[in-house]
Amino acid sequence: IIDTEFKYSYLSVAGSFLYKMDDCEIYNLFIDNEFVKTDLYNKCLKLSEFIDITSPKEFFYMVLDEFNYDEKLFLEHEKKHLKSEDSSYDTNISSVFNIDFPFEKVLKEIKRNINLDNKYFYGFFEDKYFFRYDGCGEAFHKNADYFEVITIHNTHNILTIYPSLDGKFHNNIDLNYILLEDVPTRKLSQIDKFNMRYKK
Repeated sequence: IIDTEFKYSYLSVAGSFLYKMDDCEIYNLFIDNEFVKTDLYNKCLKLSEFIDITSPKEFFYMVLDEFNYDEKLFLEHEKKHLKSEDSSYDTNISSVFNIDFPFEKVLKEIKRNINLDNKYFYGFFEDKYFFRYDGCGEAFHKNADYFEVITIHNTHNILTIYPSLDGKFHNNIDLNYILLEDVPTRKLSQIDKFNMRYKK
């Protein structure tokens, strides 16, 4: 059934590093509604036959094999969503993270916080989560305090991450404690230590 939910799932995978479908090709597919003729559709259709008869672990490895998943490729893909001082990032991308966004630190916390109870949306192939991180970037040229994470279904393996304006409308995981951790601690002077000791 080619419904809205299907199209959302298709877009999540097609636009990710896992498949790297060109934006114009995706646009034309939505206009012509010819999803069933694509290689991506057939790959997913093939995988869907096994989702109810294999364990999550077995299905996960089937997905890795079918799409040649590599986290290094994911990280390379995400660089296009990071602003740079020399404006070398792709300005056609609708969502970009700010240059000071601590991507590697946030990525560790994402994996630590992902579980089946806090997902917002799940399809047969991918799951979706919302995270909050104030001032993380821009979405459609507006400041964003949230970002979306799309993972391979029932795994911690990430397909894509991008700033979003929708997070405040849904359950989300707050990562603003990272901002507090990054606040530099001022080294106390001898006078400060004296005043603290004698409560001056």
